[in-house]
Amino acid sequence: MEKKVTYSDLEAVLLHLGFTRRTDNGNIIYEESTHDAVLPLPSMPLDSPVLARHYLAARIIVDGRGVAPETEFERAMRQRGDLPTGITTVV
Repeated sequence: MEKKVTYSDLEAVLLHLGFTRRTDNGNIIYEESTHDAVLPLPSMPLDSPVLARHYLAARIIVDGRGVAPETEFERAMRQRGDLPTGITTVV
């Protein structure tokens, strides 16, 4: 696959997992209240490729807070495109 995952892809996966989205001072905050998961990210163009550090932050929050196993998160992201350069996959 030659398409890199974008912030739009990341947002779609997070919303599918039950996160909500809000903005605060130019940042985007994704929250999933059942697991007390919060992922703050800077506002980025939705069609931009996801930076590795933002992808990893999302994966750590999703898995670490028990929202979904990191393998489920990674599979959902890989269905949308290539992961950021330098990411070690778990699937």
